[in-house]
Amino acid sequence: MLANWPWTLIAIMPINNALMAMPPEQVGPQSRLLIEKWGRLHGVRTGLGALATAVFLAALVHW
Repeated sequence: MLANWPWTLIAIMPINNALMAMPPEQVGPQSRLLIEKWGRLHGVRTGLGALATAVFLAALVHW
């Protein structure tokens, strides 16, 4: 369940910061690439959360 935290801080947060620092008048192909990368990284984060939920439920059933 804690795997999401370092993934968010190390992989996703720098992209969030870069997107938030980008002035609206400078949006373009570079911001599009960052948003697409953010989406892929967030998909990994979602997968980690789903895996943690599955492990939790499996442990609950076998308890």
